[in-house]
Amino acid sequence: MTLADLTLTPLTLAALVVSPFVGSLAALVGQRLPQGRPVVVARSACDHCGAVLGPLELIPIVSYAVQRGRCRRCGGRISVLLPLAEIAAIAVAVCAALSFYGWSVWIACALGWTLIALTVSDLTALRLPDVLTLPLTAAGLLASYRTGMITFIDGALGAVIAFALFAALGFIYRRWRGRIGLGFGDAKLMAAAGAWVGVSGVPSVMLIGAGGALLAVIAYVAATRKPWPRQRRIAFAPWLCLAIWWVYLAGPIKFALF
Repeated sequence: MTLADLTLTPLTLAALVVSPFVGSLAALVGQRLPQGRPVVVARSACDHCGAVLGPLELIPIVSYAVQRGRCRRCGGRISVLLPLAEIAAIAVAVCAALSFYGWSVWIACALGWTLIALTVSDLTALRLPDVLTLPLTAAGLLASYRTGMITFIDGALGAVIAFALFAALGFIYRRWRGRIGLGFGDAKLMAAAGAWVGVSGVPSVMLIGAGGALLAVIAYVAATRKPWPRQRRIAFAPWLCLAIWWVYLAGPIKFALF
């Protein structure tokens, strides 16, 4: 589908308008939750000098560009993840509007925007907070009633199977190598994946996620001409989040034998 196929209903237009602001919130949540910092009650402030940000400093994308990625008061660098999350949130809303209609657009956006917050969290702290993954699993099971894309049973089985598989892989790797390979947070994220895409979508999420992570490592090695550091953990959740979103929109990968 192309932008020419976009139908601007009031619900769709509302999702598109709020998307960059939700992207800012997703970046804030992803950065603050792993640190135990307040999210809802705290005002937006510079992470370096603590100055409270004014309205003109909170305009998505524009403020970052005008300020050249730095605080106007202390000159501290603003994380590039902020504008990237805002752009990603807009892309999520556009993709949802092209793929769904009515309230289903907002259901898809809720999934995509939460995945952005989880991506930021894993990139900044290598953590996936339960306060995001567990409600996302429940929301996936509830969404099956509204969208009809999968049945409740399919989503529940997908969540259980995906969680058990990743938890088992993580346990085996830890016993074999003596260190954490797949964190428990990844298993909970995969449970959410199963709840949203069902049993048939889980293998595609795993394949796309693993493929993306592998390509990232190959790109790093090719760019630096150095092997990947043995003790350096890979942020796997961003690739899983991308895979979940992809499979939710496009469906499972179809493998042809002939």
